[in-house]
Amino acid sequence: MKPDIFVRGFLFQCEQLNVGIDLKTLYHICVNTTKHLKGSKDDRVDTLINQQQEQEWYASLEAGSPNYSIYSSQFYLGELFACFVVYSRQHLRNIQKPGSFRKFIKCSPQEGLTVTKTVSIVERMGRIASVLDLGCGLGYTSVGLKSIFSEARVVGFDIDGSIHFEFAKGLAKRNGFEMVNDLAKAPRDVDLIFASEYFEHIVAPIDHLKYIIAKFSPKYLLIANAFGTKAIGHFDVYDVDGEKIDGKKTSILFNVTLKSLGYKKMKTNLWNNRPAFWVRSDGLLPTD
Repeated sequence: MKPDIFVRGFLFQCEQLNVGIDLKTLYHICVNTTKHLKGSKDDRVDTLINQQQEQEWYASLEAGSPNYSIYSSQFYLGELFACFVVYSRQHLRNIQKPGSFRKFIKCSPQEGLTVTKTVSIVERMGRIASVLDLGCGLGYTSVGLKSIFSEARVVGFDIDGSIHFEFAKGLAKRNGFEMVNDLAKAPRDVDLIFASEYFEHIVAPIDHLKYIIAKFSPKYLLIANAFGTKAIGHFDVYDVDGEKIDGKKTSILFNVTLKSLGYKKMKTNLWNNRPAFWVRSDGLLPTD
């Protein structure tokens, strides 16, 4: 779908919510923020609203009182759209690429040969009965996951009381997935958890990761973290075992924790390994 058509379709659905959205302003936020995220560091569109909102967020962190009301703003709605267009949509495409995962198959011992067969990450996972989309935002990722895993129960999770949650509920009704605002309402047995830029929005992400694994024990995880980046809702430091540490160290500890919980990060053929593909130890193949 062409970008401009996609934006206008998004705006039309927003208008149906009837919550007083300024569609002209939202259009410019969507377009400019998308260009901003796609641009290089030396050639980015000057999105003044983005800068103002981001500055306000980090000022609230410095004051010791995170301004969570930003999640209900019209600007954040546009940012979620841009993040899907630039990041999450590409993650969904990546996991379906035929060569995104490489599976090694040994021939007979007599031949002593190894045949390499390239398959997608989706093919490597096999049958998926349930998917949990953490921090699903507008719900577009959940739509994509439902399309990929058409027979699976797909559940999107995000915070209630926001415009984007209402938007996602509308998509859920039309596209056959579910929305929950409380993880207690999500299914206990989950085959796959998808989390694109989710854990960065939680001040104690390692503790939350442990909770997620203990509660759902998914066979597979597809995760795209960006702890070291500046963005609305991201923290400059995170709480880990009572200490305040920066995003880079948090990212390292996040991976160490997943390994300690019995998961292996699989080698893929994706650029920058995004999204990262983690497999629970009892789900590993002999050739993994």
